[in-house]
Amino acid sequence: MKKAIVLTVSVLLVSSLLYGCANSGKKTLHCDNCGKVIYADADSDINDDWFIYCPECERDLGLEDVISER
Repeated sequence: MKKAIVLTVSVLLVSSLLYGCANSGKKTLHCDNCGKVIYADADSDINDDWFIYCPECERDLGLEDVISER
């Protein structure tokens, strides 16, 4: 039983560390239309106070010709 608990905790710890490494240098934002997660560079000044749309919603809303940072 102890081994199972230690193994589970170890897997959770490694998973969280890998997730953190994969998203390092990125900000997590959300599309204002559908709520989809969008990642931006950590050093950009964009934040959730901006109107942010994912590429699919930009297309659906007819905003694909609007200047946007990718």
